[in-house]
Amino acid sequence: MKRAIVVGILILIALTAWQSRTSLLRLVPTPLVPLPPHDQYALALSVTGVAATDAGRAWTAAAERALVHPPEVPLQHERDVAIATARHDASAWRFQARRGQRITIEVSGTGEVFVDLFTNDGTARVDSAPAHSTSLSYIAGNDEPLVARVQAPLAVSGEPNPATTTYRVTQRVEASLLFPVPGRTGRAVQSGFGAGRDSGRRRHEGIDIFAARGTPVVAAADGWITRQTSNRLGGNVVWLFAPGPRVSLYYAHLDAQAVRPGDRVDAGEVVGYVGNTGNARTTAPHLHFGVYAPLDGAVDPLPYVVSPPLSARATRQ
Repeated sequence: MKRAIVVGILILIALTAWQSRTSLLRLVPTPLVPLPPHDQYALALSVTGVAATDAGRAWTAAAERALVHPPEVPLQHERDVAIATARHDASAWRFQARRGQRITIEVSGTGEVFVDLFTNDGTARVDSAPAHSTSLSYIAGNDEPLVARVQAPLAVSGEPNPATTTYRVTQRVEASLLFPVPGRTGRAVQSGFGAGRDSGRRRHEGIDIFAARGTPVVAAADGWITRQTSNRLGGNVVWLFAPGPRVSLYYAHLDAQAVRPGDRVDAGEVVGYVGNTGNARTTAPHLHFGVYAPLDGAVDPLPYVVSPPLSARATRQ
């Protein structure tokens, strides 16, 4: 009974929107339809019968077609995307992301537009710009190629608009965490993730950031200190759980710790100081920084804390 009432309300709202020539998307209530904006709009087209028209079928086909063999683009870029609204067209592109990178896509132009992010094969949507927004921000959960798609809604009447609209797409890829040693950059990393240790018997489960002894080390994200201890391998160590990115951060070889278990810390707050305790006694002072993900264990921290180089190249499609 409740389901029938909800469906009836949706149909009534969609029909009212269509008859009043008002944006369908704006009148489909998000609480009743927990779908991405593009899917909410497709639902509105369906319940009004527009999806079965030539224009509706062309719009749906264009959305699907754009995800088939999209062109590869630079990770960081700006590009002009021309969408022929007469064909109810859509545009998509593929890029390679690293786990821990924050991808931001901003689209500027005339009128409303849907911005969606998909897995490499286009079968699963991983994120969408919020309703009435043309900006999307997503933190990659794996090393994987992703596909972004931009599509404008139909004209209110459902009839083709002869114009071709050009949108400016800006895609930025940045580190999602703070660099844990303020004043240093990725150039201070001299030993990377996965390097061999103990004659190949184990691998390096983090990155080494070299700095002067006593240099402050900070929380790379908001979170809680779960452990503060000393051991033979890591020396003075601190563990921080960051609920936002859902990872545990490991700080080792500290000269001294500045926090205790149970402390709540903000990103940028000092948790310790660079040293060479533990098995780093014979090396120059440095921070061993690790990122540990649930189920996966140690993952490469570099994409989390170092942004990839900028690309000034602009392309057109």
